[in-house]
Amino acid sequence: MSDIARYNEPKGTVLFLSQWIDKHEHGGVAAHIRDALLCLGYEVTMFPYRAIRCHDKTKRLWDQASNKMMEAILLKTVKELKPDIVLTFKGDKISPEVFKQLRRRGCYLVFCTPDDPDRPTFRASYPIIKHHHLVLTCCEWSRQQYEAMGLKAVLWYPSIDPDWHYHDVLQPGHRLYERFHCDICLAGSCYTFGATPRPDLARAIIKQQPAAHFKIFGFQWDSKTPDLRDHWHGRVSEASVRYIYSNSLININTVNWRGGETWDMTAQFFNWRVLEVLGCAGFLLCERVKDAEVVFKDREHLVYFDDLQHCVDLCRYYLDHPEERELIARQGQVELYSKWTTFKQLRNIMIRVQQERARL
Repeated sequence: MSDIARYNEPKGTVLFLSQWIDKHEHGGVAAHIRDALLCLGYEVTMFPYRAIRCHDKTKRLWDQASNKMMEAILLKTVKELKPDIVLTFKGDKISPEVFKQLRRRGCYLVFCTPDDPDRPTFRASYPIIKHHHLVLTCCEWSRQQYEAMGLKAVLWYPSIDPDWHYHDVLQPGHRLYERFHCDICLAGSCYTFGATPRPDLARAIIKQQPAAHFKIFGFQWDSKTPDLRDHWHGRVSEASVRYIYSNSLININTVNWRGGETWDMTAQFFNWRVLEVLGCAGFLLCERVKDAEVVFKDREHLVYFDDLQHCVDLCRYYLDHPEERELIARQGQVELYSKWTTFKQLRNIMIRVQQERARL
């Protein structure tokens, strides 16, 4: 299934700054970026940064001390390694001054985020982002926002690795079958805001589709929605999602934020779950997102819903029409693998990076 073959000619060295170093052997956006860069012929050195877990009363002091130490080690690493490219995945624990120094030392800086720049956390990260030569961002609207800030930006969808996500459907009797197989799956944290709050959607499915085998996976469902505990099947690791999405007859994804607890916007992008489900050959009902059909076509690669009741009605229809459901799922996976794997996107992006580095 893989579209990846290692290139023989070395392309350069990349220092990859990522908080999620502990997930690199178990899937995740950063892991797939690293693997794609290796297969493209780059030497990749991972540099972890993360907050230290400690008592709340001492957290501020620990953060200050650990950040200073981490930044000193980072600068020494750059001095010794002399990387051609520094790739920053979020980078929220590193001070802007460090990136200024890295740029002065001749590093080509690339900032990568799977989230939208309109979120307050990323508006606050602008002092970091502005020192980068290039930003990889999640949708055309985001790209335009960064360009308006005076930054060069390219479109990049947090995507998948076929070697990792492709998985056969489990058969009855398999040790994982009972845990992951279901008619309808709602995966994701228990968000209670947005155009289609996930708990409201879950309750509507249970009420209107009582015969369906419905499962919920994700964070905070047990604490926020005790009435849904019978359908909640725990928090899942990155290693488990491929089993969930490939063994659920219908996967539901909500992404559209229209006013919420922390920000007020209408989503212009789809989240990583869309790519994961399609990569696993799962059938996806996805909340409609602005301009999404530029990438994935309605009723050809996945099916979009407009509101809660529309989603429930589509669940009913596609449970009763398995041939249509399975055809759409297969076509979605083919479309994703043909154009939107992490490897194929980064191959094109790194050509631009090398061209721009040559002009510096």
